[in-house]
Amino acid sequence: MKIQQLYAIAAKNGLVEHGSKDDPFHQIVYSLTGKLSVKDLTKREIKLVESEIIRRTGKEISGEKIKSQEAVAGMMSPAQQSLAWRLMYQIQRYDVKVSDKSVGARLAGAVRKSLKISASDTEPLKWVNAENGNKLIETLKRYVKSAEKKYKKQVD
Repeated sequence: MKIQQLYAIAAKNGLVEHGSKDDPFHQIVYSLTGKLSVKDLTKREIKLVESEIIRRTGKEISGEKIKSQEAVAGMMSPAQQSLAWRLMYQIQRYDVKVSDKSVGARLAGAVRKSLKISASDTEPLKWVNAENGNKLIETLKRYVKSAEKKYKKQVD
């Protein structure tokens, strides 16, 4: 992801005030990285800021579209889907090595591996029912703990 894309995501979420370095977007950047300039962010820090924007706004942004979550009887609820996405962004935050795969592709991989359900990178939760959604969320929570441990070990 490039800096321009990060600005676009922040702007779509109403966090950018044109010409201001003290807008909510820059405050997020500073609080997460300690950097005053967005230009100074590393790839890892850009992903971290993106994850935080999505976490704060509750919107998953993919290119130009904001994915809306619709309730489908028997399938994962919007709340379950939102939690699964948030957990994936937490995992991404703890990446020791920056992955070139999108969060959607990684979530689809987790669905395939843990639930043995076919999943596309663009709609990884489409075929996951509520019961399997609970299993997936518990698996993702374990992944977050593992990723956090690896990250802390690497940083220390």
